[in-house]
Amino acid sequence: FTQVNAALPDSTNKVINKEIEKFKTLLEYSYIYHKDSINLDDKAEDAFKAFLQSLDDKSYYFPAEQYKALKEANTGIRKSLGISQIVFSDTSYVFRVEKGSSADSNGVKPGWRVLSINDSSTVTKEEQYINNMINDTSLKTAKIQFLDLDGNIISKTLYNSPHITSSIDVSFMINDTIGYLKSLKFTEDAAIEYEKAISEFPYGLKGLIIDLRDNPGGVLSAVGDVISLFIEKGK
Repeated sequence: FTQVNAALPDSTNKVINKEIEKFKTLLEYSYIYHKDSINLDDKAEDAFKAFLQSLDDKSYYFPAEQYKALKEANTGIRKSLGISQIVFSDTSYVFRVEKGSSADSNGVKPGWRVLSINDSSTVTKEEQYINNMINDTSLKTAKIQFLDLDGNIISKTLYNSPHITSSIDVSFMINDTIGYLKSLKFTEDAAIEYEKAISEFPYGLKGLIIDLRDNPGGVLSAVGDVISLFIEKGK
């Protein structure tokens, strides 16, 4: 945690210290008297998440590893296997393949089913459990068994390797005058990537569709820089 430097009123400090003691006592009693063994780190993380979510729908708690991965992703360089997955009806599906990643170079495609990771079945496993397996950057490689769209079982060994991730997935002309641009997120270089993509459209471009579906956001200042590309200076 980052130390808060702002001075708080004595009355507020008393309330905070009182609640800290209550939480400490709760952890101690749970650890000693609960019928099952308890992982205090996991339970504390759950409590932190619940507290932030109780504030409003825009407050989130990120554990250290998740926050580190989020920061790396927003720089445009990420170390990963290169796949994102989603669980539907107890089955894990490849949702996205990052360009330039090990998954991309190995021919993995969106829509493939993820059957197992390092010989551990993913069937009926929760989405977060599978994400933890996929995003474990401490592993140099991961052996993943897929079921492709033709029903073939394929085994791939993917590497956790650094690769550049772009804010833009695809860009093309829908017709002679309208362009289409699919945005995945807003990295630090988003404005540069947008400007380059737009400059590569034909001269006759009169309209642009920017698809932000499934875009989780990113660097706030980068969002402002992208918006500035479409607004006259001083406006």
